[in-house]
Amino acid sequence: MSTDWDRILKECSVSEESEATTGDDGDREPQSLLEVYLTRGDVIKGRAFFGEIASSYMAKGVAIRGIVSNDVESYPEDGPEGMKDQASRAGWTFPYLQDRDQSFAKHLGAVCTPDLFLFDRDNVLVYRGAFDESSPKNGVPLTGDHLIRALDFTLEGSEVPLPHRRAIGCSIKWIPQA
Repeated sequence: MSTDWDRILKECSVSEESEATTGDDGDREPQSLLEVYLTRGDVIKGRAFFGEIASSYMAKGVAIRGIVSNDVESYPEDGPEGMKDQASRAGWTFPYLQDRDQSFAKHLGAVCTPDLFLFDRDNVLVYRGAFDESSPKNGVPLTGDHLIRALDFTLEGSEVPLPHRRAIGCSIKWIPQA
């Protein structure tokens, strides 16, 4: 899947006005991009742990973005105030955006949270999947190994080996259709 980050962000109405953190990538050109769908209902047990991984890879030139695509009319806690609170509690320093009309999630085919999308420097999707082998009920410890491995391969300019583990989590709370 080839994509253009700036074009998709603009087309899908995810704007910097919706940014709920103070994170800033400055003027540097990202080496790769990570799309992360995170909401208050995420099953990532270690939001702070994810933040540590994100910070580590941001220092290596990876542009990190968190995106909430839940229906904020039905789930107001997923609105800007809830996002700010979550980012603050987790220590996230990356931009955290809101996909109010859910077009960004639909464009990428996101179905749950977290659903991770990693793009290389040519904006080609190179990894889509889970953080690691842990899930809400399997008792496997949180490691982030799938994401870390994908990031490392991508930064080396290597292909991320298949298969990618499918993301498992809470479904995106879709806006009811009339």
